[in-house]
Amino acid sequence: MRKGRDTDSDSYSGFRNNDNARGTRPSTGLSGYLKERGVKNIFLGGLARDVCVLWTALDGAAAGFETFFVWELTRAVNPDEMKKDILAGLR
Repeated sequence: MRKGRDTDSDSYSGFRNNDNARGTRPSTGLSGYLKERGVKNIFLGGLARDVCVLWTALDGAAAGFETFFVWELTRAVNPDEMKKDILAGLR
């Protein structure tokens, strides 16, 4: 899988690249690769919880995978903002 190959665009997700010039988000091939191998669940950790891991989780879920954050294995760029967003969503 190749991610973040376009120097003019940030790519946050492991499943889809950002392509700001065309307004599309082309696939990295990860979804097909995992589905060909019978993967149904994905467990995510890494940096950054509130950017790359989040976008990967959202795109993984949209691709049909049951998606889990391994919270202890992630860190946020802005943990205070993420905590406020999470708490706001629980109210």
